[in-house]
Amino acid sequence: LGLQQGLEKPMFSKEVPPASLVISQAGVVDLVSAYEANLGQGAVRDFLGSSVPSTSSQLLAASKGAFQDLLLGPTQDAAERFAAADPTQLLGQVGKMAKLPTFVLVHGQQDMIVPLEQSSNFHKAFVKALPDAPRCILKDVPGEAHFEHLRPDSQLWLAAVDSLMTYL
Repeated sequence: LGLQQGLEKPMFSKEVPPASLVISQAGVVDLVSAYEANLGQGAVRDFLGSSVPSTSSQLLAASKGAFQDLLLGPTQDAAERFAAADPTQLLGQVGKMAKLPTFVLVHGQQDMIVPLEQSSNFHKAFVKALPDAPRCILKDVPGEAHFEHLRPDSQLWLAAVDSLMTYL
């Protein structure tokens, strides 16, 4: 959602106050690769109501168990759905002079539900697409998995709190 304020035509009203900080906790921030990996057994397809419009992506997802997508195929507006919702694709739509918040990606290195590559690949794409934009910080936390974000005694929790204290 933090990228929306950098778009020429954001999904949300201009009356919504802009964010100054976005903290992603084990976020699915690349919907195409999440679809291809069949994360959440079809969660991306269920969320967007369509498969990816790429046959090669559908074949990758099928190899991970998403066979029905080969039969059903994508909706006619699948490309537009992904372009509007996928944070990694939105990076290419953000204006070079856009005022964006600081992004902090907090992710456990042992996360097997949403792999660390989701955050690390988004971080690389952000820096490449918007080299002059505000910070995009990756905090990959050793020894932590997916649900430790919910425990106040975990290193993931502390990394998120530290980000609030540092960047707000």
